[in-house]
Amino acid sequence: MGFLSAGNHGAMVAGAGCASADGQLLRLHFTAHSADFNFFQSYECDFLVPSLSGDCQVKTISDNDLIGSFAPSATTTRCTENNP
Repeated sequence: MGFLSAGNHGAMVAGAGCASADGQLLRLHFTAHSADFNFFQSYECDFLVPSLSGDCQVKTISDNDLIGSFAPSATTTRCTENNP
């Protein structure tokens, strides 16, 4: 559980992740529901290990039941003392 900030919009977030059996792929799935507007998004992301580069598939469902999809590129970083 957490909070996702996107510009001046915020969203409550819950999700899970796992690695492939060979440790070469990190998969994340999380769902975000807007704190201020009536829509939610489902994110499915794959990251190659050890580079942590990858991509995501995002689906958005708005308050009028419109469904939108997009696929942004994504990068991530390892946690450090300064980047928990």
